Amino acid sequence: MRNLFPVVFDNIYEAQRHIRQLEQDYIVAQSATRQSPFPGGLPDFFVMEGANCPDSHFIMTRLQFTDEDVRFFKILSKETSYPYLTDFRRFSLKPNLYNKRFLYRGQREDYGSIKPSLFRDENKRYFLDDLIKVQELQALIAQHPLVQLLGVNGFEIGHWDVKLQCNLYGLAQHYYNKSTMVDFSSSLDVASFFAVTKNVNDRYYPADLDSGDVGVIYMLEIDSSLAYNRVHGLDVTSIGKQFGFMRPERQLGFLVEGLTNHDLSKSNRITPVYFRHNRAIAEEIYARWDEGRSIAPEDSLERYWLSYRDNQQPFEISNKAIELNLAFNPKETWDSITRKILDIKTGDGKPMFKLSGKEWPELPQSMLDDYYQDILNGWWQDQFCANIQFPEFYIGRKKREAFLNLPNDERYRKAFKN
Repeated sequence: MRNLFPVVFDNIYEAQRHIRQLEQDYIVAQSATRQSPFPGGLPDFFVMEGANCPDSHFIMTRLQFTDEDVRFFKILSKETSYPYLTDFRRFSLKPNLYNKRFLYRGQREDYGSIKPSLFRDENKRYFLDDLIKVQELQALIAQHPLVQLLGVNGFEIGHWDVKLQCNLYGLAQHYYNKSTMVDFSSSLDVASFFAVTKNVNDRYYPADLDSGDVGVIYMLEIDSSLAYNRVHGLDVTSIGKQFGFMRPERQLGFLVEGLTNHDLSKSNRITPVYFRHNRAIAEEIYARWDEGRSIAPEDSLERYWLSYRDNQQPFEISNKAIELNLAFNPKETWDSITRKILDIKTGDGKPMFKLSGKEWPELPQSMLDDYYQDILNGWWQDQFCANIQFPEFYIGRKKREAFLNLPNDERYRKAFKN
């Protein structure tokens, strides 16, 4: 597919029209029957469910889970008022992929490669300093009451034990941490926003570029479901709707794994579409997304984490973050990894980290207060559940009603009430 677009379109709107026409041509040409990712060869009813709702909705989609999932989240289980489930049905609140042929990534210029933020410094070979910060944030987020219920421990509805996909690693990336993942979106409009803006000190502004400068939208050709989280040799996972954290939801987010020195732009399933920048159009798109606030909304997690990350000198590391690191580094021991953490220095030779000695990082009370107030204001029913599509053929009306009624289920009231 990489030779389909040898030209540079006059502006991003022209590029959008061409991409949409390409996708429409595919929809017209494809077979009416989609192949299921599950055994039996049935149509993929989870994807077909998207025909009944807008592109901005999320389909409750059945996923596979592994023993590694069970072991990893057991480390993060903190709430003891309800049990930690080890045998369950796993679902993702996945962005609507009905009639979708591509995922998209927008950049204001072609940098010659597509690599995760963790690997963009070609001189860097050791990544513990970045990864331990991600693991500290994972441990912080995992303590949130809704994360504990829906994603870590799990819950029961209509005699089903259920967990929702909890993409803590992806969340860490969305809150300005380096990772091994590359952002994509199921929305061409979302990708277009990033293609005409720049990020300065964690805030977005229109890119100060003119028609002599060229931007790019990358298209990743996908299968219809992504149930196995793998597309043409690439590991792809949805992040989508992640409990109370709005940013990946607004961006209809997906993540593609990028291994060390692996340039995703070389994949024959990723096609660049180039366009000339236009300042007036950039301002228009920027305004349409409320100067970035609609696509990257500020929330209590962002405010706390940016302050914590930037002002902690040295940066405190909890025992839980170390435990998470060891889960992925079986050759290390507690003593060996803590020595390596304490040996890391800043540019001026000072220790970058210190060990807090606490089991968990401290979840700020302000974040909990905001959440519980949102619950009182009807957030669960009016916002969180409002754009979730429940496939009735699989989940059924009674289970849907049980999910919507979780805040009133005595077993789980602690997750919704202080």
